[in-house]
Amino acid sequence: MRDARRGRRTLAAAVVLACAATGTVVSAGGAGAALRPFHGTGTATDTPSTSTPGTAGADDETAGSEAPGTVSAEESERLADLVSAEDERLVDIKVAVTSLGVSAPKVPYRVRSAGGYTLVLTARRSPYTINDLRRLAPQTFVTLEDGTYLLREHLLVNAGATLSLAPQKATTIRLASSGRGFVSIVNDGGRLRLLGRASAPLTITSWDETLRRVDPQTADGRAYIRSRGQTVVRHATLKNLGFWSGRTGG
Repeated sequence: MRDARRGRRTLAAAVVLACAATGTVVSAGGAGAALRPFHGTGTATDTPSTSTPGTAGADDETAGSEAPGTVSAEESERLADLVSAEDERLVDIKVAVTSLGVSAPKVPYRVRSAGGYTLVLTARRSPYTINDLRRLAPQTFVTLEDGTYLLREHLLVNAGATLSLAPQKATTIRLASSGRGFVSIVNDGGRLRLLGRASAPLTITSWDETLRRVDPQTADGRAYIRSRGQTVVRHATLKNLGFWSGRTGG
């Protein structure tokens, strides 16, 4: 199964360069390059949704990870495949950019692959903030009725980039996660700052839009945060995240 998926990797990946100034999206995949209209500064109109859009209800604080216990060989293989798929999704990004025959983009861009859309934050001096995410991804980083934020696509922080989530008031960011898929925040050589304050704590958790609660299931994967770079966490609570172990464990 894993070998077959690797073989399809270069055909499945496509890079989407989003630039508000030009209003275009450049997509390049196994079938070649194409230029099509880009509606707004968020995702393209054919962006697949990880979860069904909906409104948020009260957070079920009693919902947590599945009770620890033995895992069957079949489930172990399935979870290991999910971890491998996440690793391959990150490789897809490099493959997709290389396929364009250009140097690494200097502006944030998207990559579409079998694992969904990934918004890549590229190197720059100033950090990317919550307001930047709202501008770059108005369709996939949305404000719910209760004032919390919901992320519906993967985020990748490239080397030289800083993602600083430093709210001025108590804030909850929910990462879409359900049996249909999940998203992640991955720091790949950049800087990740989760900076709440005593008077304005930050909470990051998973969220199933259909059930309107955190995702308690790990057997089918779950939203996670992964960092291979500088990470600073202050006055922040990270809960109901991660699956399996190691790279996707939290």
